[in-house]
Amino acid sequence: MRKIFIILLAFCFFLLACKSEKHDTTLKFLIFGDSQSGTGLNNDTNYVYYKAFDTTIHNAFHANPDAKFFTNLGDLIEVGGKHEHWKAWFDAVKGVYGIIPFYPVLGNHETYKNSKESIAMPDYFIKRFKFPQIEPDILMGHAYSYDYGNVHFIVMDSQFNEYKEMDIDYACNLFTEEIKWLQQDLKKNKDKRWKVLMFHRPPYYNKQERSNDFIKEKFQEIIDSNHVDIVINGHDHCVAWTYPIKNDEFFEKPSQGTVYYIAGRSGSKKYPVNDTNHKAIMNKVWNVFFEGDKNYNNQPTYVVAEVNDNMFKLSAYHYKDKIAFNTLIIDKEDDKILNNNNPIRINDSINNKIYIFGVPLKIKNKSYNSLGYVPVKEFLDFFKVINKEIYINGEIDAVLTNYKFNLKKDSLISPAELGFICKYNKSRNILMISKDTE
Repeated sequence: MRKIFIILLAFCFFLLACKSEKHDTTLKFLIFGDSQSGTGLNNDTNYVYYKAFDTTIHNAFHANPDAKFFTNLGDLIEVGGKHEHWKAWFDAVKGVYGIIPFYPVLGNHETYKNSKESIAMPDYFIKRFKFPQIEPDILMGHAYSYDYGNVHFIVMDSQFNEYKEMDIDYACNLFTEEIKWLQQDLKKNKDKRWKVLMFHRPPYYNKQERSNDFIKEKFQEIIDSNHVDIVINGHDHCVAWTYPIKNDEFFEKPSQGTVYYIAGRSGSKKYPVNDTNHKAIMNKVWNVFFEGDKNYNNQPTYVVAEVNDNMFKLSAYHYKDKIAFNTLIIDKEDDKILNNNNPIRINDSINNKIYIFGVPLKIKNKSYNSLGYVPVKEFLDFFKVINKEIYINGEIDAVLTNYKFNLKKDSLISPAELGFICKYNKSRNILMISKDTE
């Protein structure tokens, strides 16, 4: 009897050890937002040598020598067709690149031949790195996926706007194949514990005057239907992340939607914060966290990712700091999200408003985009002044009732000649209005 008891006890300890090993085995990797530096002018030596990125990546690697790999979320360099920028980037990553694997993401600046006005295929980017084989061949270097333990990573190209300027048929063909491939890849990997999608342009953005509607329209339905856990983007040069989102509805539990994370900038190029300048970055209605301190905007950042069976943790650091200024934890086991160790809650102050995507909306010569929303009454008065109403299928569907919308349907279409696309969030009684520029 005692022998049986000892055997059972040993077996229990074995199971506990297995369980502990499963949950304690953590994957760590490093994430860098846009490392591009400067204007691309040959005489701009402060930027061409990518000193800020050099410091950022080496500080990150020195503090995390156990990182398994690193990724850069597009806009590695300022001008993709300039050899001197590629040389400066490779000089900056010496001592990290080649020591641990690198998984690059293609950004819009990789498609710039000599300047922003000159678009070309991102051949320099594609030829400089080794990518997994993928079919069809048109996707080579544009999209790929890989696994680390229980995490499935997918990398996508989001530069439709650049390719269409070069060749609209090529752009449409590339994105048709890419979307088809993404659906197939997620279907094949539906049982992975974590699904992480990376591409450059954020569907839930923070720069005032670009809403990336095309990318949002093409990718989001696939993201929603396959429950991607987290989407990680660059492009907007700030650190910000959202509530779990599905079909533009905001939730508190990770099982209910996808978190969208913008990973800052690791290079010199910066945008103003909370400014009326159209290039400014600002907090948005979907953000749980937005680092908007103007002092921050003078500092590059990096993000340390740590993942085990039940936790996905992203810690954001200013490039010279040893303490994270923000930590996001997605806890699958308890189905909750923590912001700096505090459970997230949706702020009711976001309710009953109209939020503006993309181009600033001006009413009575006042721009509301730097505020982020426009008061409901003033918006409806704006439509009355120009003798327009908000329509769906020819019927008026929005009326003002104590500053709230009473809608017959879940989505709206504004007058087409104004170029607005409107979407209604029923649970929050918000209208989201977009008018994309890119």
